[in-house]
Amino acid sequence: MSVRPLDGVLLPSTPHWPDEIRDSGDLDVPGDVTVSSKEVATAQALVDAMAMRFDPGDFKDEYEEAVEDIVKAKVAGREVVEVEEPEAETTVVDLMSALKASVERAKEGEEAATGRGKRTAAERKRTTTRRRKSA
Repeated sequence: MSVRPLDGVLLPSTPHWPDEIRDSGDLDVPGDVTVSSKEVATAQALVDAMAMRFDPGDFKDEYEEAVEDIVKAKVAGREVVEVEEPEAETTVVDLMSALKASVERAKEGEEAATGRGKRTAAERKRTTTRRRKSA
């Protein structure tokens, strides 16, 4: 996976051809970058939340299937008509905000699955009050 600039936004892209893959020695990467422990923890939480066992059988090559359908249609003598897809709307997103929101959603899903959801301040206060009265 690589990230490329396109019309003022960063676009994730999968390299497919040798000329699309660059040697990291060609890049001008600053050596004095510091990353806070909070940034590392956020990145680690995102990776952990999105990690899963990879099974190639879970994926299918829709492009290959579409090309195969076109070839079969041409062999059968049918006319192949190109269908134009509508332009997708591009929304610019603040990457850090999106990352934080993704981590929070993953945490909420994990808490819901384990039954350990976050309690509100009022709920914590009621529990503390009950404990004090029973003691």
